[in-house]
Amino acid sequence: MIFNRFCCCSSNGSASSSKCSRIPYGIILLTLSYLIFVLFVAFLAPECLDEPCNSEGLDNTTLGWATDFWIAAGMFWMGLHLWCCTPQSVYFSAIWSLWCMGAAYVLGGIGHSIYSNSGFDDNAGQQEFYITWAVSFTFMTMSVGTTYRFIRQVSYGCKTVGRCWRNFLTASLMLVILSWIATTGGYVWCSTEEDLHVDGVIDTVPPLDEDSEEELYQCLQLAAIAEFTWYAVFSLFLIPAGAILRTTVLETQLMEKGGERLTVYGFRAAWAALWIAIIPWTFGIMLIIYAGIAAIAAGKEGTEVYGQIYGAVIYHYGMLLGYFFFHNLAYSLPRDDERKERIANGGTSKSSSNKGPTHGDDDSC
Repeated sequence: MIFNRFCCCSSNGSASSSKCSRIPYGIILLTLSYLIFVLFVAFLAPECLDEPCNSEGLDNTTLGWATDFWIAAGMFWMGLHLWCCTPQSVYFSAIWSLWCMGAAYVLGGIGHSIYSNSGFDDNAGQQEFYITWAVSFTFMTMSVGTTYRFIRQVSYGCKTVGRCWRNFLTASLMLVILSWIATTGGYVWCSTEEDLHVDGVIDTVPPLDEDSEEELYQCLQLAAIAEFTWYAVFSLFLIPAGAILRTTVLETQLMEKGGERLTVYGFRAAWAALWIAIIPWTFGIMLIIYAGIAAIAAGKEGTEVYGQIYGAVIYHYGMLLGYFFFHNLAYSLPRDDERKERIANGGTSKSSSNKGPTHGDDDSC
């Protein structure tokens, strides 16, 4: 296919090697398209749909929710590309990971635009926001679960992947699931508290302050703490994920490609795996927590600091870039039922054939 030859500089569409362009044109095109979209929204759209902006405990700026939808579109496209536009078979778990995270960001965009009254600042929020957020975090956790399955599948039989990394990955997945239970539990609880609910994005309830005798609803306290915990343990999960994927790439290069470096969209797959672990802790999802800590230290509102640094725009780019790298790894490490045999035979196979694009979910590579 012409498209796949363009993607990977290979006549058969497979992830290729040093013959590929060393210019990371995939990252360049992704960054330029995102930057153009951000500038388009910033100059042509209003700052937010409901003013005053960021007044109900949540970032409701147009740039925030518009880039939510941009991320979702990108993830749906990348999953679709793996599903129908690759000449080699790809693990369906990788496709579901992209699609589930895309669905989560669709709901995130809805929550930041239509139902953006969270009640975190004044104990008065929209019931629809709590329901939307609970379902969004469910899809995000499903994405983490399918990512875990993909990593287990693609690294099956890799002798250089240490048991400690695998145990670290499993333990961090358990933490993600536990924090998801607490997060969704908090939001579902809030959705049943009738005294907490108001109609409309902007309400007339004054925000709570330090002198106020009223405390934040317990369901909101639980949801806030659990949500921030989810961001942290998700970032933790990506450390062993990136390490295992990088080791798998290096072993694949050595044993199956004769030392040939896997390159997708002009960027080396081994480096892509490394960046998956780095991005969340630098300009990725942990930026939400960093902004919250900075706000507490400065005595300001979290949404104020988050908006001043364009937190949504930066962190959304980090998420998009991280999952672009994940897509590239899924492309360069396709499903191969003979992989275990080749590894056992020192990188050789008794037979090989092109079975066409199929998608499997078994644990053999």
